[in-house]
Amino acid sequence: MRKLEKENRTEFDSEVTQVGKRWYCIVTKLHNGEFYERIYVRVQSKDKDGYHGKIDTTPSGKVDFKRGAPIDVPIEKVADWVIVSPNGEEQGNLTGKAME
Repeated sequence: MRKLEKENRTEFDSEVTQVGKRWYCIVTKLHNGEFYERIYVRVQSKDKDGYHGKIDTTPSGKVDFKRGAPIDVPIEKVADWVIVSPNGEEQGNLTGKAME
C-alpha cells in the first residue's frame, strides 16, 4: 500500500480536528490471508500513532468485518482520505476519483 503523501495528510489532519458538519474518512485495507478489502473508516479522533473511528463500508465477503465496528488505523496504513461537506462536495478521495 502506498503511503499517504505527507503534505496531503497534513491538510487532512488540520481539518479532522475541527468541529463542524463535515465528516472525515480514511481509506485502508483489511486482510484475510491472500484476500483483502479496501474500506472507509469514519474518523472520530486522531493521535500521534494514527486514526480511530468506525468502519463505514459494507463487507463484500472476502474479509470478516462489520460496518460500524471500531477500528484503529496506524498512519502508515492509510491509503487515502476524504472530507465530505453537507452539500456532498468532496476533498481528497484520489483513489475514488482515479477509479471513475
